[in-house]
Amino acid sequence: EDVDFSVYYLIQIRHGIGAFFLAMSVVIALPYGMNYLEDRKNHYEYGIMSRGDRLSYCWANVVVTALSAFLTVFFGYLVLYGILRLRFPVIRTEELEVLREYLSAQGGVTPYEKLLLGNVPILYFLCTFFTEAIAYAFMAGVALMFSAKVTNAFVLLSVPLIFYQCSVYICSVFHLPWFFRWDYMLSHGGYFALIT
Repeated sequence: EDVDFSVYYLIQIRHGIGAFFLAMSVVIALPYGMNYLEDRKNHYEYGIMSRGDRLSYCWANVVVTALSAFLTVFFGYLVLYGILRLRFPVIRTEELEVLREYLSAQGGVTPYEKLLLGNVPILYFLCTFFTEAIAYAFMAGVALMFSAKVTNAFVLLSVPLIFYQCSVYICSVFHLPWFFRWDYMLSHGGYFALIT
């Protein structure tokens, strides 16, 4: 039976769904921003800081927040697209031919897409998931940072979304280079694509 979709295609179309990124930002920021609010509300931070100093407490929260958000997204994507791989091919032959044409004609493929044309196409998926997981870990860190001052949970959960939208708007208005643009980093790999 001929399948019209591939795992590569499903990964590509998820960027076209802007609401997906926004919803994921809230879901990832939710437990981490709320964690510090719960610590403050229940006075857990005083018990923790009685055994250490404020700097250690802050760094521990930042590391745990970023690492947990990263691992949640990275392994979540691996499991989701691994399950999809059971039903769909990794990439269809037609898609590979189009990528080869783009590469030979104008170099119009992203640095990560060049990995699909190599010997180990799984690197494309690992690099794509890695980059996106770092972005979500950063958003969780933003939520954690604002949770030190913001006590309203709904406002706190909207902070990463507002931060993202403002950064995209500022980059567009001031025509900032690619390394400031979230959308470019998520689709093309940003700095991480330079090392592949």
